[in-house]
Amino acid sequence: MKVSELLEARRRNWSELEAMCHQFEGRSTARREAASVTRFAALYRSLCADLALAESYQLPPDTIRYLHRLVGRAHNLLHRS
Repeated sequence: MKVSELLEARRRNWSELEAMCHQFEGRSTARREAASVTRFAALYRSLCADLALAESYQLPPDTIRYLHRLVGRAHNLLHRS
């Protein structure tokens, strides 16, 4: 499988993480369920690996920009105080 095909297959995870970001924004940390936080963290770690892969294989700039923005957004939600 080509790297571009692998990343394309992972788009569902990116969409899920995007939806979770939207859901978590504006909510306090105490109101999040443990299972959803665990899933969010797993998707975030996976996304970071996808971004590294996309950069190392020099995928299209739009894809890399999108992944950078999503990583930043998820990072801020996961690590905010």
